[in-house]
Amino acid sequence: MPNGSHNEQRQIIATGGSGFLTDPEALALDRYILNRARSAEPAVCFIPTANGESDASLVRFYSMVTQLPCRPSHLLFFRRTPADLRACLLRHEI
Repeated sequence: MPNGSHNEQRQIIATGGSGFLTDPEALALDRYILNRARSAEPAVCFIPTANGESDASLVRFYSMVTQLPCRPSHLLFFRRTPADLRACLLRHEI
């Protein structure tokens, strides 16, 4: 969703736990998702709510995702939800 335009065809890929959380050597799912993006270095937003936003999961995310061509960030709901959640998420492609 690079610019939030309504005439772009979009795809939703639902996952539970990604490669970086289960097997650091197996980044196939992460690469597949990145390849669906419309840019060479898509903005990726990690939302670690399933594990209570543990610091360990954030460390794993950033240590693994830096091996991939993307611009990573994260969104924490338990600690502080952004005032404009929609705008925050639309800045990301993944």
